[in-house]
Amino acid sequence: GEKGTHIRLDLDNTETIGYQNKAELPDHSVHPLPGLSKGVKLEWYHPSKVRGQERVDAGDALAHPKHEALFRMGQNKGENLKLNSESVPWGQRNDLVRELEEFLLNTLSWGGVPISHDATGVFVPDKHFEPEPSPRKIQLFEDPTPEMEVARESQLVRALADAKGREISMLEQLVSDGGQAHYQTLMDELGVSKSTYYRALEQLNDLVESQNGTVGFVCSKIHEDLREIFELAEHGKAQIDYAKRATERVLSLSENILDNASGALTKWAAKWGVEFEERDTYGGDTRLAIKIQSVLNRHGGPKLADVLDDGYSAWSDAGRRISEFVDAIVEYDDAVTGTERTLVNKEIVV
Repeated sequence: GEKGTHIRLDLDNTETIGYQNKAELPDHSVHPLPGLSKGVKLEWYHPSKVRGQERVDAGDALAHPKHEALFRMGQNKGENLKLNSESVPWGQRNDLVRELEEFLLNTLSWGGVPISHDATGVFVPDKHFEPEPSPRKIQLFEDPTPEMEVARESQLVRALADAKGREISMLEQLVSDGGQAHYQTLMDELGVSKSTYYRALEQLNDLVESQNGTVGFVCSKIHEDLREIFELAEHGKAQIDYAKRATERVLSLSENILDNASGALTKWAAKWGVEFEERDTYGGDTRLAIKIQSVLNRHGGPKLADVLDDGYSAWSDAGRRISEFVDAIVEYDDAVTGTERTLVNKEIVV
């Protein structure tokens, strides 16, 4: 989610994975999701004993997993968020039902679930539900979540690019504290005054928020990405320096490399500090050069082959010519031997 939005995700895996989960998405937070204009609540249930014969024989509608989308008004109360600021006129109810059905089917499709009414073993009839072709005109959209993830990482990178030493220290300490801490504890750990603390908090307001005295990251994705950045580096500041320059690197990548590229390729390039170049070779030809800014092959750290394997998958998913990547030159910093130069086809098997 973005700053200024409030969404809620509740995962209850007490009995089994996916036992009773829900996501509440108010109307102010749904604009990145195609085709959705109203706030919705998604719920999915997974009984502890799926298809238990006793439950099936008893006609229990929850004998099989369920997935539903619903529209709700109402004020913030208890565990519920106010999902919509306006009601839907009765005359527009059919449009609302179509939007809910469309979003429900798209979420299933994005998760890799077949959505044909007669898909084998997917939709099970019960006393509340009978699978049949929809009479409504339903549009299917591409999964927006990869691009949303890249946008979130871009926000992280841009915030890091402007961060000073005290802000970096605060991020490091929050990661060390598990993602959140009381503000007084954080000030004591950092050894800073209240004014310095508030200046750092203001500078990091795209990444960090304070609620009722508890400081934490605005979302778990930011926490996960920062934890990975610090863990990747032998000395955290070195990797942060790479991240702080990542915006400029990504923006300066050759347009013919990342033009219409998938989110996965952009993410891979930003994660490892990759620069693409087209270099002249003997005979007037050109060859792709991949420069990896991150230090690789540390003990217990990422290996060159693993990084290139991920890059190969992202390159392929972006629809790029495979031979261009496989034949590319690779330059990287080895933790033991320093700057190294090799070819992709010498490091991975495709």
